[in-house]
Amino acid sequence: MPSLLDHALAAALVLVLPLYVTLTWPGRRRRLRQDPSRWRVREYARVILVQWTLAAATLALWLSHDRPLELLGLGLPVGWGLGVATGVAIAVLGFLALQLRAVRGSEELQERVRQQIANVKDILPHSRRELRWFIAVSVTAGVCEELLYRGWLIWYFDAWLPRPAALALAVMVFGLAHAYQGRHGIWKTGIAGLVAAGLYELSGSLWIPMLLHAALDMNGGQMALAATEGECGVVSGEWGVGGE
Repeated sequence: MPSLLDHALAAALVLVLPLYVTLTWPGRRRRLRQDPSRWRVREYARVILVQWTLAAATLALWLSHDRPLELLGLGLPVGWGLGVATGVAIAVLGFLALQLRAVRGSEELQERVRQQIANVKDILPHSRRELRWFIAVSVTAGVCEELLYRGWLIWYFDAWLPRPAALALAVMVFGLAHAYQGRHGIWKTGIAGLVAAGLYELSGSLWIPMLLHAALDMNGGQMALAATEGECGVVSGEWGVGGE
């Protein structure tokens, strides 16, 4: 059963963190627009620090209660579900590679990407240097968010709810944690969370969802940069915005 510290962590993930991110986003966006080359990398560093701190605290709490790592989703994938999850992962990775290639070669697709990311473009990479930081953020999100929102939070809700309800509630919390991105961001991350939860259920492990989560975020950053470079090329003939 969850302990008092587990309840505190649940309150942080379900209530405190989403409210904090949503309420502070307007001020952070303002700073990003005023001095993007300074604040964008700082935002990336802050996200990396906060998420790894939360993940480390969760893992320490887990181990302090002698709970098996397999119950947290950190065991090796097993069973027939492993084959299905691996097939889905390979298909998604292949699609992402083709999608990125298409965007890089099409001004029309680059314009479509610019329209899709309009609400969050301030936090996306605009240079090769920022892309390297964003890749670190993507790996961080892939590992830490899956551990927190899939492995730990589903386990926590399992203590009070039937498994399907625990999965659904964890997916909803994950979507609301991205409320600062607007309704589209909530739905988009909610669907991604649902897919990750399904792969977790199929394989019995978080390793495949972690891989796909990181890959999806990396792909988003690379497409944003490709669109930014395309926009800058149309406007001024430059290689990229703030590029190296």
